[in-house]
Amino acid sequence: MEGLLEVGDSNYNFRLIRDPDIIKAYSQDALGIKGNFQGVVRPKGEEEILEVISYCHKTSTKLTPQGLRTSLTGASMADEGIALCLEGMNRIIDLDENAKVAYVEPGVPTGELSILCSSLGLMYPPDPTSQKECTIGGNVATNASGSRSLKFGPTGNWVFYLRVIDGTGKIHELYTKKGLKSACGPSMFQNGLDLFVGSEGIFGIITKIGLKLIEAPPDSIIFVVFFEDIYKALEFVTHVILHKRKLPTSMELLDEYCMHLLEGKEGYYAPKDSRCIIYFEEDLWEDLNEDEILESWYGLIEKHTRFFEDTILLKSHKQKEVFKKLRHSVPEALNEQSIKATKQGGLKISTDWVVPIENIIKIFQYFDEVRPMLKDMPVARYGHIGSGHPHFNIIARDHQEKELAKEVEKRLILKALELGGTVSGEHGIGKLKKAYLGLMYPEATINILKSVKNMMDPKWILSPGNII
Repeated sequence: MEGLLEVGDSNYNFRLIRDPDIIKAYSQDALGIKGNFQGVVRPKGEEEILEVISYCHKTSTKLTPQGLRTSLTGASMADEGIALCLEGMNRIIDLDENAKVAYVEPGVPTGELSILCSSLGLMYPPDPTSQKECTIGGNVATNASGSRSLKFGPTGNWVFYLRVIDGTGKIHELYTKKGLKSACGPSMFQNGLDLFVGSEGIFGIITKIGLKLIEAPPDSIIFVVFFEDIYKALEFVTHVILHKRKLPTSMELLDEYCMHLLEGKEGYYAPKDSRCIIYFEEDLWEDLNEDEILESWYGLIEKHTRFFEDTILLKSHKQKEVFKKLRHSVPEALNEQSIKATKQGGLKISTDWVVPIENIIKIFQYFDEVRPMLKDMPVARYGHIGSGHPHFNIIARDHQEKELAKEVEKRLILKALELGGTVSGEHGIGKLKKAYLGLMYPEATINILKSVKNMMDPKWILSPGNII
């Protein structure tokens, strides 16, 4: 790109990598969406970021922050400018066991923080499926969630402090005041950090994050329940969420295609003729009676599936880790199929809508109505069913199939909104879903976003193409 900073420019103290092979490594996300960066910067600290932003602001060069590129919406990719890869800013700055808080840099892998917390008897509740590959900064930028969000909510619930540099180079330090009584103007302005959680880098670059932690439960059990069809499974989930007095920590779905992907893998078992799996985790605190918990669940399971005697209980750490690895292998396999499909103009189209749990059966029925449009395209349905947030993954193998899959996705999103749902539950908007944001928010709300963008990033250099 003409005018782009050359390595060694004496006016700036950062290194711009222009090696094509290195740039290529930072120019594809987990879905196979490609960027066209002309350079990469891998800062080690905040001062370098300030230098990069100063240069980009002065020259109107686009700048896209990224972590480990696990985005599924194209948010970490761009068609021009510089990739600001924050993977090197990966320090856990401080973890206070007594106060139950941690301060981290944005490049810390989510799984690394979770392991450290676990070793101290603590828990960082958000658990994205890709936690071993994704970063805390990326989780905050998309307000990511995971299986435990059923009980603990998304990433934003656990952020109490952010340090952010906006598009002009100004540093903002923000603390939440949630929990205090407040009548200080409109609620959307009462906690400034809420502006940045889920903003996908369009307002600023996150350089430091403060997170709340909790005491870890002494133990837990994972129940793996098999069903003869997906609607029997959905009826079970709906009953649990709407009628059970105490919710499990998580409640997840694996449909028949997912079960097919798991066949032959170590630790996988399913009874003959079963077509769907619901698995859920129940925390075991010291004041709870395990036998009573098991009895309450078995009664419900027996009412909803003829495979109740095949229910598997996973109690040991090893058993649970093996199963979670199996679960993680599903999106891994689908992403591999997506990357392969992009070579023929295809893509994995992954829905991220959410509906109220009382309407979950209706949207599955609606999908059955539109399914013939997809012909023989593979479809995997899995994920956070207890939160009304399953992912429908459609593998479009060429451009023509991709257009059909996108049309089905659009119809499902419109149906989700009609049923009182939302466009995205955890992946964010990025570039792939921004056309749907206007279906959910009125024009005035979009204009407010643009006004904030004009104030924080007047030259619109940050995260071009994301959200707005």
